[in-house]
Amino acid sequence: MSELTLSSHEIKNWLDNETNDFLSPIQLEANKNQENLQEIIENVREVSKSLLDISSKEIEKRNMRVLNRARVLNKLATLFLERLERIKFSDKISYVNLSKVAKETSKVFFVTDIDIKNFFPRISPFFMRDRRKFLAVYEKAKESLEQIKNFIKDEYIKTKTLHETFQIISELEELEQHLNEIEVELITIKKDQISSAKELEDFTTKITSLEDKETINQLSQIETDIINLQKESNHAFRHLKKSFKKMQALTLRDNSINLNLEEINLLEIYTENPFEALAKENKGYPTLKQILTSLHNLLDTGKLKLKSDKTRKAQESIKKITQNSLVKLHKESIETIKQKNQILNSDKLADFNTKKTEFQEQTRKLKANKARIDAHALVKKTKSNRVLDRIQERKKTIEENIYTSIEKKIKIT
Repeated sequence: MSELTLSSHEIKNWLDNETNDFLSPIQLEANKNQENLQEIIENVREVSKSLLDISSKEIEKRNMRVLNRARVLNKLATLFLERLERIKFSDKISYVNLSKVAKETSKVFFVTDIDIKNFFPRISPFFMRDRRKFLAVYEKAKESLEQIKNFIKDEYIKTKTLHETFQIISELEELEQHLNEIEVELITIKKDQISSAKELEDFTTKITSLEDKETINQLSQIETDIINLQKESNHAFRHLKKSFKKMQALTLRDNSINLNLEEINLLEIYTENPFEALAKENKGYPTLKQILTSLHNLLDTGKLKLKSDKTRKAQESIKKITQNSLVKLHKESIETIKQKNQILNSDKLADFNTKKTEFQEQTRKLKANKARIDAHALVKKTKSNRVLDRIQERKKTIEENIYTSIEKKIKIT
């Protein structure tokens, strides 16, 4: 069997043409069957009313021979009529509606069968002619109902599948329209993503262009010089670290070494960062010399105890430093810190930092906006994929339904 390829826009008209000759006769028969079913129900209602009427008359007569049986028949007839009222017919005749009314009629007839079996024998031998008339109409109604049910099961079921297929085709059209709308949105979002990325790149370039290369290079060189001077200072004071720490402990416990507050504070800095302390000194580093004089006395008098080797090295360092061995290092330290402060406090660097802060804030906002756009794009893409999946499901169902109903193989593109 050859396979016909159709677009989703062509399938509805094609199926209309293919099924019109097939659906019309079946629908006409369905209409006729519903009319027959309505007639059947009406006939059963009429004979039920006749049972109700005849039983009511007998009850009124108060004939004790018939009274109890008349009451049973009256109750049965009332039940028959009440059940028949449950059967509702729809103006729109379809497989679903006709199946529903046939199913409800079957339920009514099922319980009616039970009542007839249980109670009609109890009414005997009275109301024989009326009961026979009812049974004749009722049995004919059951036969007609069976024929209608067979029609629904064997013939009308085919229209159900086709009607559902037309509904699915409508859903397919709506889904494809929805997909087109999402794709249009995605195109707009993609443009926004490109624009956002470009704006972010431009701001990054602006921040880079703001930098004064000469100033930044100078600052970088000074930072390198400071690192080297720190290493040189640490080396020059390497044999005094231990002494300075012990000297600090003495000042905290008992300031018998008579250091003033400035000297005590600077001693702490010399212990942790000799470069920083040296850069704070005046010419000839007088505070350091005073600290070293006190340290020399402490070592000589034994008030500050070190191992002999460490004492010797400490005394040698004290002698070198007091003989101005740090003059050059002191001068370079002061000059380097001065140069750094000049650059850091310059109007040019301040202006750069202000603008850089502003641009960084703008960049933060642009990144947040880009993240929002990207998240929106992801949501729309996920939605697009879901709609695509639903479209493929609908296409597959339509293809299968058409083959099942009219044995035609098609492929929807």
